[in-house]
Amino acid sequence: DVLDQEHNTLLDSDAMGNVLSSIIEDAQLTPPEHLSQTAVGVLTSEERNTWASLRQQLLDAGNAQGLDLIESSLFVVCLDDCAPDSADAMAANCLHGSSIVHSGVQSGTCTNRWFDKGLQLIVCHNGMAGINFEHSAIDGHTVLRFASDIFTDTILRFAEAIRGGFVARQGGARPSNEKPVPIVPHKLHWKLSPSLIHAIRVAEAKFSDMIMSVDVATLEFNGYGKRWITGNNISPDGFVQAAFQVAYYRVYGQIVNAYETVMTKNFRNARTEAGRCTTAAMAQLCRVFCSDAGDVSKVEALRAASQAHVDMVRVCSKGHWFDRHLMMLKHTAVDNGQDIPEIFGDKGWSAVHHDSLSTSNCGNPALRLFGFGPVVGDGFGLGYIIKDEGLQVSASTFHRQTSRYLKMLAATLLDFRALLERQNSAISWTTAVPTRASAPGTGMVRLLHVARTRTHRNLRV
Repeated sequence: DVLDQEHNTLLDSDAMGNVLSSIIEDAQLTPPEHLSQTAVGVLTSEERNTWASLRQQLLDAGNAQGLDLIESSLFVVCLDDCAPDSADAMAANCLHGSSIVHSGVQSGTCTNRWFDKGLQLIVCHNGMAGINFEHSAIDGHTVLRFASDIFTDTILRFAEAIRGGFVARQGGARPSNEKPVPIVPHKLHWKLSPSLIHAIRVAEAKFSDMIMSVDVATLEFNGYGKRWITGNNISPDGFVQAAFQVAYYRVYGQIVNAYETVMTKNFRNARTEAGRCTTAAMAQLCRVFCSDAGDVSKVEALRAASQAHVDMVRVCSKGHWFDRHLMMLKHTAVDNGQDIPEIFGDKGWSAVHHDSLSTSNCGNPALRLFGFGPVVGDGFGLGYIIKDEGLQVSASTFHRQTSRYLKMLAATLLDFRALLERQNSAISWTTAVPTRASAPGTGMVRLLHVARTRTHRNLRV
């Protein structure tokens, strides 16, 4: 149990700290080759059918209690002995862990995971922390709420340390008056047959290959953020999606299909809709922005593309989009033994569902970064957080130029700003109104003064 009947915490931080310390001490005394051979969690990195078969073998070998303890827990805590020294390294460690092989023995953090668990809290040696979650049962915004509550609770507890009674006044959880629950850690001992030990070795090798094939990079853009974008009467999400598309076009010269997760929480038990971001307006923006067209045409294209994106998202959130409805019709036909309609074999349907840019906007001040893997072999996985004064992006690919794309994205964001500021400056000059002059030439002097004042005001926004 975690909470008592009054929803106060039964476990104090000192007791939990002692348990975690004892786990770390035990791990440090265990030979690396033994840890690698008994890393049962790496089996969860296998394909679902393979893992299901291996799980049954674990049950047959007498490991039911250990599996039940893990599968019935609220979450799994992964204490990693690594110390990521960059945002890129931390993003990669949270996504899949590290693969470090010495004398044929795996000692990376990739074996310190249980990917079949809904929530994994990953804490590194230097205090950096993150969450890895299994997506089939949980959406990103659900995990975001969890992370936000942890972040808020941390702030409240810090306030409590400064000023006693603050948490109580705010209605936060307090230590329970009940007798503390005695905590005695018990190490799980797995009963492993030779075939299971071999399966662990194979799963680790396959997973290491997968890790080596994924490139993860991050962008923490501080040039401006949501406040400046909305100040120009543009949707922040539409603006960022436009930057994603233009940056890809500038690097590869192609307009590709882009996907964005759209929440449908207005409906009971609903989850998401597949937003299709490559609208006609977005394609036109890519062409215009990379042409010798004037600033007016480029600004018009940017605003049109952003608005088209907003309109598409609004339709999706209301449940009026096509993607999920057609997907359910397809599965209904399969479940009832009917022929699959021809539309699902059409080249157009396949093209729409090849998500070269798979994107998701999921963030608030509780998170520094958010990301996921690419969904197609030649695609990018782009998780992003639009903050008031910046943009955080975590990108992943299979052997593509991830960092180069992010550098182009940063350049595109700066070019967007320069474009809008030039346009705002031009509008300021053309909207100046001459005043009545008391002497010849004075009116022109006042006109220039008014125009410059307005221009400077716009640049300060």
